[in-house]
Amino acid sequence: MMQSGNVANAMEFQDCVKMANSRRLRGRRTEHIVTEYFSRIWGSARVVNSGASGSDVLGTPFDIEVKARAAFQPKAWIDQLKKRDDGRLKFVVLRCNGQGENADDYVFIARLGDMMPLLEDKVPTDDIARCKGCGSWMIANRVCEVCKVIATRPN
Repeated sequence: MMQSGNVANAMEFQDCVKMANSRRLRGRRTEHIVTEYFSRIWGSARVVNSGASGSDVLGTPFDIEVKARAAFQPKAWIDQLKKRDDGRLKFVVLRCNGQGENADDYVFIARLGDMMPLLEDKVPTDDIARCKGCGSWMIANRVCEVCKVIATRPN
């Protein structure tokens, strides 16, 4: 009887290890998806080496923390970013459970105080619309900044 209990414990342990590895791989895959997403505008975007500290996406003007987990801990994530005080805009990209590999659907989390300087120069009466070319949000009746960057990038 004891032996079958040990076998069951060993199998349970192996299942836990497989699940942990699967979660780690999902997190790593999410870093690559997010990096690829940002590389559409910042061609130098690259994923950080596994286990390195700092931003999960390098080669952009941002400090990006990528999360792919079930536990929702935005305060802890923002605190983690605040410790890395390097003057760059900091935010979290969250891939919730059940989301596929389309980064357009991921959640963006940032401190409101970090976002306001980006919004202050917008006139409150300006309408916000989707670009018909790339689908990004933009100020209505202006040239889409994303399309402008994409058009000037070499193929």
